[in-house]
Amino acid sequence: MYEKRSLAYIDACKLHDEHTATLELACSQGCSDCCTINVAVTSLEACIIAEHIDRLANKDELWGKLENAKNRNRFIPRLTFNRVADLYEAGEALPPEDDPDPAWGACPLLVDNHCPIYEYRPFACRAMVSSLTCSGKGFAEMSPLTVSVNTVLYQYIEDLDRAGVSGNMVDMLLYMRPPENRKAYKEGKKISSKQWCVNNSRLTVIMADPAHRKQLEPILESLKRF
Repeated sequence: MYEKRSLAYIDACKLHDEHTATLELACSQGCSDCCTINVAVTSLEACIIAEHIDRLANKDELWGKLENAKNRNRFIPRLTFNRVADLYEAGEALPPEDDPDPAWGACPLLVDNHCPIYEYRPFACRAMVSSLTCSGKGFAEMSPLTVSVNTVLYQYIEDLDRAGVSGNMVDMLLYMRPPENRKAYKEGKKISSKQWCVNNSRLTVIMADPAHRKQLEPILESLKRF
């Protein structure tokens, strides 16, 4: 089951790559303006990335960087994309959530402004694309359609991990560092509720802009096949 979900996750990332390949982006190797400590990941992503880190020659350095980041301020999500969609559908107000502050600093995994896990980077990192250089404006410039594509894939990836949790990448990776935690997760054992994570939810309603439904159809059809 884990293998099937991890392959479906990789396929979803490839769909996003296919979309961004059609765009004119300012993103380039060595540009790390959007690489902050405020990245949220699912437990599925964390398990995949933790296994990749353990295969790297500098794994001890990277795990050390994550350990050192435990005491830094960072964004800890209290809501997931699918939970937000459910609340909107029910007409309920969203509970308050902290805003991620870029001033909390860069991603602890960066090495000379390069990502050592780039091939296996979280979907949140893949989704952060921009048509203009972020350093000048302080934020990414993204088309409404790309926002919709991102949202659909965020929701789908969460649904793949519906029995799991989401949290800040630092906390999630450190949780998945011990092989026994990864083994338990792969076997379907629940991650007990903790202050640094939130339960994932099933995808019940798509939150993307209805104006983009036709353009999203190929992606939605591909996701059904996964």
